[in-house]
Amino acid sequence: MRKKTIVIALALGVISACAIAQSAGQPAGTVQGQAFVADADGGRSVVPATKITLDGPTHLEAQSDNEGKFTFSSVPAGTYTVLANAPGMDATQGLVVTAGTVSQVQLKMKLEGVTESATVTLV
Repeated sequence: MRKKTIVIALALGVISACAIAQSAGQPAGTVQGQAFVADADGGRSVVPATKITLDGPTHLEAQSDNEGKFTFSSVPAGTYTVLANAPGMDATQGLVVTAGTVSQVQLKMKLEGVTESATVTLV
């Protein structure tokens, strides 16, 4: 009888441990990066106040600081698309976030296509 009680207690302990581990939340990582434009001479210029969006298993938004840098903390592991938008510029990049790691992203901003038209009326 005592042996049966010990086995039942151990089984309940294992089940409880599994339930607690699942309720602790999904494993997460961190994403850090910088938004910039490439100069003609190969240098970089940062793009401050860029809206950064992370789309994947979750949707997160941030804004880059005065040095073009941004950080997302506690990002659930998975595959994401990183989108960056600033006036007249944008960037898109794929990213895989792994739990317990810091993923670095360098977003090279490109000029958005500009469409211009003019209407001429002859009198």
